[in-house]
Amino acid sequence: MEVNKDEADKCLKIGAEALRRGDNERAVKFLKKCLRLYPLPGAKALLAQAEAGQRTGQPSTTNQSSASQQRPRRSESTASSTTGADGREYTEEQVRIVQQVLRSKEGGRGAHYRILGIAQNSSESEIKKAYRKLSLKVHPDKNSAPQADDAFKAVGLAYATLSDTQKRTIYDRYGEEDPDNMGGGGMGGGMGQRGGGVHMHGQQVNPEEIFNMFFGGGMAGGGMGG
Repeated sequence: MEVNKDEADKCLKIGAEALRRGDNERAVKFLKKCLRLYPLPGAKALLAQAEAGQRTGQPSTTNQSSASQQRPRRSESTASSTTGADGREYTEEQVRIVQQVLRSKEGGRGAHYRILGIAQNSSESEIKKAYRKLSLKVHPDKNSAPQADDAFKAVGLAYATLSDTQKRTIYDRYGEEDPDNMGGGGMGGGMGQRGGGVHMHGQQVNPEEIFNMFFGGGMAGGGMGG
């Protein structure tokens, strides 16, 4: 019987290890063998646990192993990034968004609508919502992909034009920029670090100031309604 007891002890250890890994089939096999050889304490309880695991469909070791092998591959693909000249990382998705905005500037009439990804008959609230969502994705403090600054300016200009009823009417009619919004870089008067001032609601602003109106930096006159 002592020989059987030693063999049963080995089976008990194998069965317990298999149960710990989630391989219920192997656990049941060795725990039953253990009980046939010698009724060691705890073997019945472990067998009941393994059989319950089989009934509830607990994953086997093979399934767990394959899932664990797939997880890193998915995470590597999502986290794929490049380091820019300034030492900051950016992702392929950030590059894609920037390039999409810059491509939308091309093609003439309707560019502002394409940039914001909205229809020409969009309401004021839809324009605000589109700006809020896109400006966060291309703001140079959040997106260090090449030309993110240009994309950010384009998004700000699109919003400044379409959020002003008069300028939007001119833009829709002629398909070109409102002359007020064609100004280049140096607007003077402390226009801030991100160039190109535009007119919006009678004031000269730059893309950073438009952004701040939405997200808390603020110009005089407070934030924008939603």
